[in-house]
Formats: sequence, structure tokens, C-alpha cells
Amino acid sequence: DIVAQLPENISSHADGQVLEIMLPPTIVCQLRDFTTDPYKLGNTNPADDEVAQLLPRVQYGCQHDHVDITLTGKPVDGCVCLVYIAGSGTFTLTDTHSTSGGEPIEHRIEVRPNRAMKWQNSRYSHRVDTSDGKAPRIMLGPYAVDSRGGLTPVGANQIVGGIFQC
Repeated sequence: DIVAQLPENISSHADGQVLEIMLPPTIVCQLRDFTTDPYKLGNTNPADDEVAQLLPRVQYGCQHDHVDITLTGKPVDGCVCLVYIAGSGTFTLTDTHSTSGGEPIEHRIEVRPNRAMKWQNSRYSHRVDTSDGKAPRIMLGPYAVDSRGGLTPVGANQIVGGIFQC
């Protein structure tokens, strides 16, 4: 169980810090399948080297509207996914291709434990709003699937660069 492995004093962790938690390869495989094809979920086998690729991340407070980029700074071309393990707030996807009354259409999703989200990065920007900047959100991801079929970490420019400001 992922939650059972979380440190007791999680609020002492820095924003953007990666937690050292060992996850079974099946979780990595399921998240990869969710990103590429939700209908395959649970029907494939994980690679041995995938355990180290999937580490939970801690974040606090709000997050500005953005699209995710790779570690090389290029926008992700394809789907991005994440799974919240702990925390609260509102995750908002803004459809950059559709409007209603001249305004972009927004989809608001409650952040809560065990909630998985997936979106097309070239179509949707996203943000997180929260009224409690001191309560951590813990997530697996965000990840995209690379050209070899493996999960690769992605994120907002400030997060990928190691600097996060709301």
C-alpha cells in the first residue's frame, strides 16, 4: 500500500521533493497503460527497470496554469497522467481548442487520494487551486509515455527546473 509507506511528518518535506517509496512494478505498468490505452489496464507485464522510474512527488499550494514539458524543455506531445495519493484542491483543465461565450471551457476535478487523471497536453492547459497552502498534495507523476513505451517524468517549467513559484 502506497499510503502506508508515506513518512509520518510529510509536511516537513520541501515543495517538489521526491519521496523514496518502493512501488511494485504492477503499479508502474498500470499507470503506463492508463496513459496510453485505458482498455489495456492490467493486461500487460512491467519491465524490470520501471520500479525506479515511478516516485511520488510532494507539492504545496496553488499551481499556475501551464502545459507540461519534458526534462529537455520541450512541450509533451501526447497524454500526461498522474495519480494523487494524498491532498486536496481543485485540478482545472482548460480546453485551449474550445470556447463557450468566447471563454475557454474549463473542467474542474476534485483532488483526492487515489484519483487518476489523464489529459492531452497539446489541447489542455492545467492548474491546481487550493485554499490551504500548508497541506501537501502527494502524487505519482506527472508522467508521459516516451518513444520506447516507458514512463518519463514531466512537469511545469518551474518544477522541471527545480524552482516552483505559485
